[in-house]
Amino acid sequence: ALRPGGVMFMSFKWGEGGKVRDGRFFASHTVDTLANVLSGQASLCPLRSWRTTDRRPGRESEFWVNTLVQRRPAQRTGE
Repeated sequence: ALRPGGVMFMSFKWGEGGKVRDGRFFASHTVDTLANVLSGQASLCPLRSWRTTDRRPGRESEFWVNTLVQRRPAQRTGE
């Protein structure tokens, strides 16, 4: 679980949509599609998103979208 104020790194293959391979779901995003998904998460505050090139040999033409998000502090009630 991500604590209030905690920061999380996420990375997705560059693209749009998703696919199932060997029973696992893989989501692909661009900076814009990821921003759209995160905008629906009231508890998360996007800090930074960027695109990188895959560093594995033979995959230099593949890209990743990376993001840092921070969990918003818990809302205090009754104040």
